[in-house]
Amino acid sequence: ISPNYYGFNEVVLEGFINYSGCEVQHIVSNEKYIYENFGEKAGNFFAKIFLGKNLKSEKAVKKLTSTINALEQFDYIVINRHDLLTKDQMLILKSKTKNLLSLLWDSLEKIPQLENNIDLFNKVYSFDGVDAEQHGFVKINNFYFIKKAVNNLNTFKVSYLGTYDKRIKQVIKFFTFFKEQEISSKAKIYIYHSELYKVKEVLPATVQFIHDIIPFSEAYKFYEDSKIILDLAHENQRGLSFRPYEAIGLKKKLITNNSEIMKYDFYDPQNIFVVDTGKEINIPVEFFESDYKEVEQSIADKYYIKNWVAKIIQDNE
Repeated sequence: ISPNYYGFNEVVLEGFINYSGCEVQHIVSNEKYIYENFGEKAGNFFAKIFLGKNLKSEKAVKKLTSTINALEQFDYIVINRHDLLTKDQMLILKSKTKNLLSLLWDSLEKIPQLENNIDLFNKVYSFDGVDAEQHGFVKINNFYFIKKAVNNLNTFKVSYLGTYDKRIKQVIKFFTFFKEQEISSKAKIYIYHSELYKVKEVLPATVQFIHDIIPFSEAYKFYEDSKIILDLAHENQRGLSFRPYEAIGLKKKLITNNSEIMKYDFYDPQNIFVVDTGKEINIPVEFFESDYKEVEQSIADKYYIKNWVAKIIQDNE
């Protein structure tokens, strides 16, 4: 059970289908309610104006509750973003399994509401090591799901794919550096077209705004013609995003501002350059020119989605 967010849910769903050994059912928790007729739409319009109520949202909750009520018993129920469900919905789910599991792709600091109803779960999985230690969660790393051979025919040295947020200042800083050093690079930043008015920054020519989401299942293709992936962590991020793992699967080098990566067994300074973004960027030319060094296969396999799924299943057998 998860929201449809950049298509992450579809990749996880396919992973469970392929590698869990279970029959799998998927429920999208943020599916929008579609009006049955014009009268229903008009009624909601007046309810919002005169009653301060959003009947459409209430109907969406009722529809999801009805779907959950109709479920049979499951060996495992895994919920991503459980804060999008009501407590009543989660209590219904808890009655339908011996293994009610929460999967956190965000820290409690980033989404504080995730701490609500945490006691309902048999286990909570988090990529944030600090949250795991402080709250008794199970630490689980992110994963890669695409495997590629080393590609030496790279059009670009560096590529970056992200969303418009506070990291834009770092994006500008990096791509200005790449331009000054004559390092071929490209970046795409997703932003709603209606929110372009918020943009005050002047972007380097190699950074492009896009208004259509590139699904997670397709995003890796953006990096295929580049030698290096740029990874920019969110402020106060304590775990690793998906970018470092995608770099393993695609056999790409990585530039990141997340020093946490130096604690991991796949860290190799020939493949990964850690930048302190509080200082001037100074990446030696040798890093851009040197070849990718193959990660030991037993280490790389640990972070493949097959083993990510296996951990969740085996933990709760």
